Amino acid sequence: MTQSRDFTIEPSKLVYTIGRNEDSEIYLNSPQVSRFHAQLNVLGDSSLEIEDLDSKYGTLVNGRRVKRQSLRDGDKILVGIFEFVVQINAMGMTLKFPVKKPESNFVAEYDLAYHSSLLIGRGKNCTIVLDSQQVSRIHSRIEKTHENQYTVVDLGSTNGTFVNGRRIEKKILKNKDIIQAGPIRFLFLDGTIYQLNEKDIVRMDIVNIAKSVNKVEILRDTSLSILPREFVGILGPSGSGKSTLVNVLNGNILPDCGKISLNGTDLTKNYASFKSAIGFVPQEDIVHPELSVWDTLLYAAELRLPEDMNMDEKRKRVEKVISTLELDERKHTKVHSLSGGQRKRVSLGVELLTEPSLLFLDEPTSGLDPGLEQKMMQLFRRIADSGQTVIMATHLLNEMALFDLVAIVFEGDLVYYGPPSDLVSYFKVEKPNDVYNRLYYPPEGGWVQRFKNSLYYKEYVVGRLKMNKESALSSQVKAENSRDGFEGMIFFNQQFSGLRQFKTLSKRYISIISHDIVNVCILLGQAPVIALLLILVFVNYRNVWSLLFSLSLSAIWFGCIDSIKEITKEKHIYARERVVSLKLAPYLFSKVVVLSGLCVVQCCVLMAMVSLFVPFEGSVPLMFGVVLVSALCGLTLGLAISAMVNTTDKALGVLPVILIPQILFSGTVVNIDNMIPVSQIISNFMICRWSYGLLKKISVWESGAVFDTDMLVLVAFIPVSILVALFFQKRKDIRR
Repeated sequence: MTQSRDFTIEPSKLVYTIGRNEDSEIYLNSPQVSRFHAQLNVLGDSSLEIEDLDSKYGTLVNGRRVKRQSLRDGDKILVGIFEFVVQINAMGMTLKFPVKKPESNFVAEYDLAYHSSLLIGRGKNCTIVLDSQQVSRIHSRIEKTHENQYTVVDLGSTNGTFVNGRRIEKKILKNKDIIQAGPIRFLFLDGTIYQLNEKDIVRMDIVNIAKSVNKVEILRDTSLSILPREFVGILGPSGSGKSTLVNVLNGNILPDCGKISLNGTDLTKNYASFKSAIGFVPQEDIVHPELSVWDTLLYAAELRLPEDMNMDEKRKRVEKVISTLELDERKHTKVHSLSGGQRKRVSLGVELLTEPSLLFLDEPTSGLDPGLEQKMMQLFRRIADSGQTVIMATHLLNEMALFDLVAIVFEGDLVYYGPPSDLVSYFKVEKPNDVYNRLYYPPEGGWVQRFKNSLYYKEYVVGRLKMNKESALSSQVKAENSRDGFEGMIFFNQQFSGLRQFKTLSKRYISIISHDIVNVCILLGQAPVIALLLILVFVNYRNVWSLLFSLSLSAIWFGCIDSIKEITKEKHIYARERVVSLKLAPYLFSKVVVLSGLCVVQCCVLMAMVSLFVPFEGSVPLMFGVVLVSALCGLTLGLAISAMVNTTDKALGVLPVILIPQILFSGTVVNIDNMIPVSQIISNFMICRWSYGLLKKISVWESGAVFDTDMLVLVAFIPVSILVALFFQKRKDIRR
């Protein structure tokens, strides 16, 4: 059905669907309409009811939000921005569309004449249901206290309720007051509550930004403006500065100069407040290949979604994202078994869980065949149509017609910003794929000057920025002329419990390890293999000191090899999760605790086998304790190295540099007393020196030796290594 003509209800058909889905009987193309918004149930020749299908903005009948409501002649139904009137008479049943307001600033309105109170929250039983992670399940209530007097009351919400920018517990409302719950604002005007059309509306303005790296200009004097719900492509040859521009726009990289504004607010200065509204899918996959699609998204939901959302709500959100990505049949498949395009969709799904208003994509179709590229581009187009602003960097031109606007970047300069349909004529080429070659043959004055003299620059850059500036000045004048002017929006940085993150990260890490059976077998198999080698060497040759040294060195090896790749191998996943919600200490300690369990098993097997076939003096339990502490020292040292380097190859390359000094400076090869002073100082920093020394003392003096100061020094290696790992991980947070 079109959106401009009346619609006749046939009694022979029992159900009519209403929504943004093109297969709906009543198709309404607006971001404020859900794909499956509502349905009309025909109960008889002149009997009709409407049922809301858990839509995002709800279905209103005569100004009141309803779940299921019988309809009468003359009833007014509001679905998004579409208001239609029900006609039921002897001629039949008809829906008439007298009002359509595409430019409306409101997504819903609630006439308080029909309500004694309005309950606002995320819960399904609320009168005004707000689908936002920053809104509590039961957030606030607007109630009538006296004749023509209404009061708003905060109900203990996490992020608070604000009136005209000030947090309140209870306040009597005045005309033109602005009420805010989470990121969503309402206008109180003449006894009616209007929900402002802002949640998914994000406008980005970029003015004169530049970026240099090692004195090399990567971006120069770039200005552009991106309107809400646009799908914008940032195109250019490899090395032109596309990815840098995307990372500057999303806040990951600080510009050297210029200003980036979201809805008029400086992004650089207020990045912490905006980051929950920004989604970013980098070139690299940000998912663990060992997990299934379902587990990947569910763990991400536990880390990113608010803590007062129960698991059923989080599972529903995951199901919704999987359905959006068209991965229903693959949701129990391991990520490493998916195709390149499917893996990229899973990475995208992680970002879509929080429904960001602004979504950045960096080369998401790189390496895909033309068919998959087209399918991915159509998915991004649907996401933009659903209400999100999508900005994508790519060097591919095959599907550029799906963009609303394209920005061509060449050697750090913006040389075109306008409709993709005009690209061929602007650069005077026969087909889009010829544009990049044409860039190397600039016109007189250069591409930058030509663009700044063009109508495209005047309309899509200067015109838009001027319009935004005039709008800001107009709003300022209104605010100065009226005490009740529209206040600036309050932004929230969602708080997450460190303990809950630790539990989730530990569960996920155990799941990752358990799904990598080959690696687990290799790690656990080292203990019996090394034990067998020690037995073969020492079964008839009772050199106790050499055996104890071998036990100490083996334990350090276990810890190092278990952990030395574990941080650097997931650096891209960590970087993205860290920006969104991840706390540093829970992340690191989840690895320490889980890997400690692995070390316990390895040390148990090692000590049990060796002590069974090679008897030696001393308390075996005490020796086991020293061996285990040595392994934990190696484990935390491995994590520290993993935090220092940026690739797994470098981490493994450092491993011999760690272990060889453990041998040379332990006092086994050369007695410490016979070393030169510098070597003696170096030996103090070797785990093996203290571990080996303790094992010798236990062998000679039995119990009591474990309380020696040597044990305190050995144990001290663990917190010191953890602090080093925390320091180097924290350094990665610095925005460049």
